[in-house]
Amino acid sequence: MFERRLKIFLMVLMVVTAVIALKAAHIQVVEHEYWTERAADSMKRTIYVETTRGRILDRNGEELAVDLPCTDVVVDYRALTPEPDEKWVRSRALSRLRRHNWDAYLAADRPARRQMLEDEIAAVKADIESMWDVLADVTGTPRQRIDETRDNIVKRVEMRKRYIWYKGYERAVKQHEQAAPPPFWQRWLLGESVEGPKLEEFRIEVAEETQSHVIVGDISTEAINYLGKHIDRFPGMSLRPGVHRVYPFKDVAAHVLGRVAKVTREDLQKDPNPDDELRKYWQNDLIGRTGIEALAEPALRGSRGRMFRHFGVTQPIPDTPPVPGQDVRITIDILLQQQIQEAFANATIPINRNQSETHEMHGAAVVIDVPTGEILALVSYPSYDLNRFDELYASMVRDDINKRLLNRATQYPLEPGSTVKPIVGLGAISDGLIGAHGTIECTGYLVLDGRTYRVGRCWVASKFASLLGERGVAHHPIPWSDAHPTGHLTYSDALQRSCNVYFETLADKMGLEGLSKWYRQFGLGMPVGIGIPESSGRLPDSFRGPADVRRSATWFAGIGQGQIAATPLQMANVSATIARYGTWIRPTLIRGETPIDQRLIRRGEGEFAKDRRQLPLDPAGLQQAHDGMERVVSTIAGTGHALHQARVSVAAKTGTAQAAKFSIPVRDENGEYVRDARGRIVRRILEPGRPGAPNPEAVWYLAFGEDGKDLNHGWVIGFAPADNPKIAFAVMVEYGGSGGGTAANITMKMLEACVEHGYLSPQK
Repeated sequence: MFERRLKIFLMVLMVVTAVIALKAAHIQVVEHEYWTERAADSMKRTIYVETTRGRILDRNGEELAVDLPCTDVVVDYRALTPEPDEKWVRSRALSRLRRHNWDAYLAADRPARRQMLEDEIAAVKADIESMWDVLADVTGTPRQRIDETRDNIVKRVEMRKRYIWYKGYERAVKQHEQAAPPPFWQRWLLGESVEGPKLEEFRIEVAEETQSHVIVGDISTEAINYLGKHIDRFPGMSLRPGVHRVYPFKDVAAHVLGRVAKVTREDLQKDPNPDDELRKYWQNDLIGRTGIEALAEPALRGSRGRMFRHFGVTQPIPDTPPVPGQDVRITIDILLQQQIQEAFANATIPINRNQSETHEMHGAAVVIDVPTGEILALVSYPSYDLNRFDELYASMVRDDINKRLLNRATQYPLEPGSTVKPIVGLGAISDGLIGAHGTIECTGYLVLDGRTYRVGRCWVASKFASLLGERGVAHHPIPWSDAHPTGHLTYSDALQRSCNVYFETLADKMGLEGLSKWYRQFGLGMPVGIGIPESSGRLPDSFRGPADVRRSATWFAGIGQGQIAATPLQMANVSATIARYGTWIRPTLIRGETPIDQRLIRRGEGEFAKDRRQLPLDPAGLQQAHDGMERVVSTIAGTGHALHQARVSVAAKTGTAQAAKFSIPVRDENGEYVRDARGRIVRRILEPGRPGAPNPEAVWYLAFGEDGKDLNHGWVIGFAPADNPKIAFAVMVEYGGSGGGTAANITMKMLEACVEHGYLSPQK
């Protein structure tokens, strides 16, 4: 009986042994590669090496944005989480005891040791909690921002952990699905399942959970000294070399260059490289937020490097080196830009014929290379220091007088005044409404169908009525030394003298729709499409009203008032188009075949989506436009004769656009808007200063005229040299008076700068 039981037991034992042997053989032979890979994965940690962002260079190679070395504050991940890692805190507490009280700890009995360790653990946790306030105080970083950074790091690490966890599971599932299912006997004998891998089997720890992360970057020397001296008080904190974005020219071209900022949830959702571990965005990564930084983000952003660290091996094993971002060269000449900006900062404002004053004026200027469409300068004044953006942001947002964040060159559409007159004349001639040499008589007043209108007077009639007396204004006698012989003005004459009556008469024939058609042909009413934020402006056909009101609105739209608004960039490109005899080219900001974010290039539809097109303009009319704009500068009767002093020949058109009084919203002591009983923001109207007596609150806000009540924005557009255009430009000065005043003075300095930098050759 016993012998029989022993045989049965031995048989069972042999079967179990055979099953174990078969299982072992299966693992070692059939699944050898799989388990070897799993073992290797469990013994290594992936380490990512950050890269540097590409430089932004101007057209001549000057560095405009560059990553430079700095010192960052980094903190161990295990101290960043809402509840610090218990094992890590315990190890830090023991480390402290070893350094400061180890002999007493060893000499104490077990309960005393336990109490000493618990007290030290509590002290470590207290120091971690106080560390964030100290860090905020020493570095000048708001505590809220530090907490947001910590939270983003934790989210990023958790996302990465889940990503790797799931990728491992996904790979195992794929292998399982591709393998043939084991036979029944093998499943029964070896215990294999047809269900495949379980997700929880692939939980891992990622390297970032034991690494330090940047909490505050680019700290000051004072902060480095303080934190370095007291580093023992801050568990998990250390100082580490890093890089930060620096803009050497500070406030020059700030609106063009833009800035970088931390990625948002929307950025992560729209990531163009979501499956590329080395290029995808992580929480707390920097991304180009505005300007060239955003437009050229695909080129400027580099790729992380990757290394593997194996347990037991001191040196990490390189896998993929980091790839720095590409350098991006833009079309701007930063030194030219700087000089033009200084012209606004130290503008010359005429007080009378013999006196002037110098102080800042707000406005914008654009210079375009005529043959290529490259933008040489895109100035908006006032500007701000890009290196201090975070520091200054709160005050700039509340600065309702200076509005430094506004890019006046591209985002500030204003009534362009008489600078639209070349478009109106070219449109009417090309539509056959008047010949290139056809004439319209100026009597000082608008006369249509035999009726004289008291609105829409010629500016000569408005300005010199008290001086003309019996002479009247019938034959355009201003100036006396260059009076027109008949008063019947051609298109060229009308441009030279900026005759309102001529262009109002043509506008009446064209109507709001006809005017809008030609404004649109020249690129008004839509973004130019250079890749940085722009305003579309306004076209006359957007106006809605009764027929008689629409008719008068048409007259004013024909002289750049009322239902028409354009940006300096748009008007500079109008001038460039005329300079090219009707070839419209989309201006550019980036040179070469640089990868850009095409989503930021806003184009029109149909033919307006093209980057280059030839406008259907009458050749004779174009020749008259060139002639008239050249006479604006070269003759005494021209409204831009002040530019005749330039060292190059200039063709130009001035503009004087009527402006409303300047008002700002009223804010309370907390910086919030004050609202009336109906919820509307209360506004305060500022009283303008006068040349010689500016308003200290806004020295650039000036009224002109004998009674000091004329509020106008001054414009000048044009090209040079007049006979062989190399550059085209637009200058706009807020509350600068007539285009022939402050705007002309700034234009003179701009032209001199273009000569100095080799874009124009001085006349011999």
